[in-house]
Amino acid sequence: MPGEQVDARTEDGDHDVDVVAVLAKHGRGRMEDVIDVLGIGLVELVDELVGRFPEEAVLRVSGSEHGRRGPREQQATETSEPFHGMYHPGATSHPGWKTPPGGKKFLSLPCPSSGRYNDRMRSFILACCVLLLGLALGPSSPAYATDDDDVDFEHFGELDGALQFDDRPLKEPLSLPAWFKLSFLDLGEDLDEALQAGKRGLLVYLGQKYCAYCKALLTDLDEEETRAYLLSHFDIIGLDIHGDRTVTDLDGTETSERAFATRHRVNLTPTLFFYDDRRRLAFRLRGYYPPYQMRAALRYLAEGYYRKERFADYLARAGEPLRVEGRLHREPFILAPPWMLDRSRIPADGPLLVLFERPRCHACDILHHGPFQDPVVRERLWRLEVEQLPFDAELPVVTPDGKRTTAKAWARELGLFYAPALLFFDEHGREIMRVDSVVQLYRLRNILAYITSGGWKEYPTFQAWRRARGVPH
Repeated sequence: MPGEQVDARTEDGDHDVDVVAVLAKHGRGRMEDVIDVLGIGLVELVDELVGRFPEEAVLRVSGSEHGRRGPREQQATETSEPFHGMYHPGATSHPGWKTPPGGKKFLSLPCPSSGRYNDRMRSFILACCVLLLGLALGPSSPAYATDDDDVDFEHFGELDGALQFDDRPLKEPLSLPAWFKLSFLDLGEDLDEALQAGKRGLLVYLGQKYCAYCKALLTDLDEEETRAYLLSHFDIIGLDIHGDRTVTDLDGTETSERAFATRHRVNLTPTLFFYDDRRRLAFRLRGYYPPYQMRAALRYLAEGYYRKERFADYLARAGEPLRVEGRLHREPFILAPPWMLDRSRIPADGPLLVLFERPRCHACDILHHGPFQDPVVRERLWRLEVEQLPFDAELPVVTPDGKRTTAKAWARELGLFYAPALLFFDEHGREIMRVDSVVQLYRLRNILAYITSGGWKEYPTFQAWRRARGVPH
């Protein structure tokens, strides 16, 4: 943790091993990250790397006061020893053990004994390190700007198109596809017509004209096979969450599109509502999901599985068995267990962010190595109490509203299925909003601004706050 001494020892306790050895052994991080964390020169780094280290090392972190806001002033001692095949909260999979902005680095660096290598070997390794450092600092490394409206995304979408793309507002407005149903926006009438046509129900798409996530979803839905499947089982109509057209809800309430979105607490676009033959809002999807999950959701609804099981269970049953072994990414702004999140009795100093993640999760990797490394994002995360929970682990948790449960049971109760999921809670343990779908840098920056600025106290939804700030929509 930031402001703490990192001491690595072998399991028999006979030899000191420095952090570079552990990082080198596990292949974590980039060269410039290692140098930045250690605060040493390249020559000294070579001295550290070329020494002989014991084969097995255990990284141990001693807790100390570090000035974080929140109910806990100190962190418990934690180790990376095996934890019965489950996620162990002390594991460290990222080298960024940095102090918060303005803090002091404090790191123990016991050097290996001298005389273990000759000058030729030392020169050779030094040359290799110079080459690696040049590659790491070259144009292939991601660039992160500090201006919300001028972010360099040149290398931001290289891992996977469905999980990474430029999410800044579009330059040209979107229009709804021609195959969407023309509607007078009376949802009761539209639902009746869909059911009379032998379809499962009505899908309502809520989007924005300049939303990059909306464009991604509409592109996925327009794929020939997906479009044909959707239209054979549903009618679909579109709403603009900032629009002024009159919408008649199922209960007969007439509002504008904008008021309808606020009434149903639409924080993210695109959002999909599904109304079934029981004339109820039976299912919703908040945000953009990879195409395979979107197709799975359509089948989940079309084949009636939503009546029998949760979507998370459906996905788990249809896909590969979940693997709970492994370690989650650790960040310096994440607090250590125990997970005593209760805010119902004594209000906290500020908002809480709970991260639900899984080991070996590609989307989690992208979040940590992408948006979480942006300086603006990190500065805003430091203002929150941030907790990290393993999605599928039977580990004890006291929830923000004071309930005793496990991480797995709580995720199930919340209806979560996508990892990573980010849930924000206020000082009293009430949920403010959640991001349980794909999130990129522009959206994450703005959500964190909404939370840390207290905008949620004045505006009931994230989108209402953005609209008040004049953000393109």
